[in-house]
Amino acid sequence: MRRLLTGVTFTLLAVALHGEVTFSGLDISPDEVLLFSAVVDTPGYGEYTSLFRADLSRAGSAARQAVAGGDVMENVELEQLSFFPETLTYLPELDSIQVHNRFGLFRARVEDDGTTTGFGPVSGFASFVHGATVAQGRLLPVSASPDGRYLLVLEPVSAAWGRLVLVSTDGLRRSTVAERVELSTTESPARWSPDSQFFIYARSGELFYYSVVQFERGRLLEESFRRLGDGTIASVRWSADGSLHYVRGSLVYRIIGAELFVRSLYAGLLQTGRIIGKLPFPFDPNFDSFWVSPDGASALLSKGGRNLFVLYLNTYDFADEGQILALPSLFLPRNTRIRSVQWTSTDHVTILTAGILEGSTTSTVFRLSIDPGTEAMQFVKTDDRQVRELALSPDEQRVAVLTPDRVTLRSADGWRLERTVAFPAPLQAVWLDSRRLLIGGTSTIEIVDASTGARTVVAPSQASTYSVAGDGRVYATAAGRNLVFDGRWRTADQAPAPVRSVSAGRFRVFLESLSSGVYRNIVMVRRADSVGTSRLFPPPERAYEPFPDRDEPVDLAYFTHGSRIRGREVAFAINAIDTVEGLTEILNTLASYGVQATFFVNGEFIRRHPAALAEIAASGHEVGSLFSVYFDMSDRRFRITREFITEGLARNEDDYFAATGRELSLLWHAPYYFSSAEIVEAGWDANYIYVGRDVDSLDWVPRRTDEGLSQLYLPAAELVERILELKRPGSIISMQIGTPDEARGGRDDYLFQRLGVLINGLLELGYRVVPVSALIETAR
Repeated sequence: MRRLLTGVTFTLLAVALHGEVTFSGLDISPDEVLLFSAVVDTPGYGEYTSLFRADLSRAGSAARQAVAGGDVMENVELEQLSFFPETLTYLPELDSIQVHNRFGLFRARVEDDGTTTGFGPVSGFASFVHGATVAQGRLLPVSASPDGRYLLVLEPVSAAWGRLVLVSTDGLRRSTVAERVELSTTESPARWSPDSQFFIYARSGELFYYSVVQFERGRLLEESFRRLGDGTIASVRWSADGSLHYVRGSLVYRIIGAELFVRSLYAGLLQTGRIIGKLPFPFDPNFDSFWVSPDGASALLSKGGRNLFVLYLNTYDFADEGQILALPSLFLPRNTRIRSVQWTSTDHVTILTAGILEGSTTSTVFRLSIDPGTEAMQFVKTDDRQVRELALSPDEQRVAVLTPDRVTLRSADGWRLERTVAFPAPLQAVWLDSRRLLIGGTSTIEIVDASTGARTVVAPSQASTYSVAGDGRVYATAAGRNLVFDGRWRTADQAPAPVRSVSAGRFRVFLESLSSGVYRNIVMVRRADSVGTSRLFPPPERAYEPFPDRDEPVDLAYFTHGSRIRGREVAFAINAIDTVEGLTEILNTLASYGVQATFFVNGEFIRRHPAALAEIAASGHEVGSLFSVYFDMSDRRFRITREFITEGLARNEDDYFAATGRELSLLWHAPYYFSSAEIVEAGWDANYIYVGRDVDSLDWVPRRTDEGLSQLYLPAAELVERILELKRPGSIISMQIGTPDEARGGRDDYLFQRLGVLINGLLELGYRVVPVSALIETAR
């Protein structure tokens, strides 16, 4: 047993939060054109910079309008010039490229000669240049119809709930599709049909269809008449021919779009659709997913997110008809999830998986050719490493493989290398047609000709240098390339050396710090020809949550919370008891936000899951003790002594070191958070701090108890709302790995699936997530 209390092993995080914006790089030209940049740190992408332009010469003499918190320049339009592709999409029916990032939604049209127009904000969608506040945390998904005419947007109405809104991109139509839809940072709650005539959306464990034609004609039915059945958006997939595949239980249904109205209207009398196949086990939409082949004859089933099976879809499974095939299956490591599946009409399948190893993302590519007449089908692992994304060409001849410094083009059938394009940090790629590939990277967005390798710059993702010339043209460099903007971006022979100026003509510009909210500062404009100073754009729409009036006493021996007034910080206390369900999702989410949590592990978890334990430790998280055995210490059948506590803590230390080669942090709590003066003192004598909690997430509560339905049970979205309502500065929020007792009904959904939503909610209120030891150090 270690006798000295170790110091805090985690460096306190910087004050900046994910999504906080810092403005900089002010440069005003003699003709009063202002350039400036905005730097934002984002989950998953890290820090990036966006470039903006404002023509102050149009301000006129009365150049102010009153807004909350000050005046804003009137008659000055902001224009965004660089577009970091957090999401990149191509809309073929509009010949338009779409970029979504936290500054807004933007489109550029591809001209007949292959050039592109400049990006502009999409009507009906909030953007920074039109006065909206820059979003924090992970972005909520936006789903565009394939024809580009409509957007499906989740508008938050609270931390965990939103309304699903259908918005036409011409700005003329807007309709609320559904209220009280659970927010998600990972997946849209809706899926469009290929012809843009329908979409399916999920809400509260139920699926509904929506007809765009009925909406446009004013004949849309009430939602109750459009219900398809139970499930989540993982339960449905559209096929290229416009039919819908729906999995419920162990049955696979096929529904033609034209049948949706009748099937839902007479749901009590008719089947959901035509049964086309049966699964060997029930489908759990919380953890499972599926893909159907283009011809509808076979399917890939991902069970539990890691076990992948090939299945032929048929309903004749009662008797042996003379041919029994050993279909291939793939068992992935528990830290791995399937990221994408590319399936050609000739049944060549390419699968990209992503995992987490020692806190870093890993990837693997598998190939499979499905041939019903072959019994030797098998998954083959390719040599591709560090793959970020795959993109299948429209003619299904090529697959673009994105790695950290290049894009490799391979044949979709035999995986032959066709071309390598050097490209720094590509993030996403989509095909414009069978020849042209659109690549969005951390520096530029470009169109690459797959046949010749010729490249055309669409826009910078971020500019490393910039300046404005006397003729109003903007010059920039990105990835070492010179660019010029005169309504659209083009390559330039050279870019003038930037010479920054903060005053010109009638104006002087400067930055002013803000004390609270997503913006750390704001651009100010002072007039030299008259009295007055104005903000260039509106301040953030909301300030951070205020601190309590006074602090509360802190007990360092029995630590249940940190200081209430020294910082907006909370800690996640994540208990690992005996199972690992949800651990991969938890680690991936924490890693994307750069968040360090405190895990508590007991002896049973250490013995059952040494590899998972090693991953928790290697990911940089703090690990405390949940004692060597897991039982209810309040049970009167057991006598708990000081010696029992110290011996149990020592044994857990030894088991943890044997499994990981690392030492446990000197933090602990008893199973079920039971505490008494005796066990707290026993731990303290062994140099351990007993860690309690002041916010119980209730994620451990199953649907039923021995007495019936549990009165404490709440859906995951309501758990998020409850946590955000109860938390205060210094709070310790408890949650657990695994799923509640299935014998008592388990849960309909799980808090770890909404962990990103919870962190987003904390960020919006100005909170950071830190380890428990950081709360202790602040409280000292």
